[in-house]
Amino acid sequence: MKHIIILIVFLTNLIFSQSMEVENEFRKVSGIVKGYDIPKDGILVPYVGLKRAVITDSYGIFCLTVPKNNSVFIEIPICGALTIREIKTTDNNVIIDISEIEKSTKQILRSKQNWNKEKNKLLPILINIYNSTEYDRANNEYCF
Repeated sequence: MKHIIILIVFLTNLIFSQSMEVENEFRKVSGIVKGYDIPKDGILVPYVGLKRAVITDSYGIFCLTVPKNNSVFIEIPICGALTIREIKTTDNNVIIDISEIEKSTKQILRSKQNWNKEKNKLLPILINIYNSTEYDRANNEYCF
């Protein structure tokens, strides 16, 4: 009887740990912020709703560590306002051209609408993911 209980506890822990690993898989997304074909260095790129951000380097390049199975949203400062951009699960490289975004309010509105629609469901998930040690390890591996 004692061996059966130990086996059940072991299998439960094994199953739970494997499901947590799948949930916290990450991928790297590279991006560049530019305006009128000039790289923008020192631009703060925060994750929407999270206390995390990255900064573009001298070439306008930034690196994001994002969950494999969740979209995330970032904010880009344009003309004194923050513009929301969705990073989809299919995005690997992102080019953010400030000069194009200034012209394209349709894309900005669509990203804001997607964020407003998803934030109640997505934000608690992302907070857990980005506060995990798995994220810290993945971020150090991908972006540093």
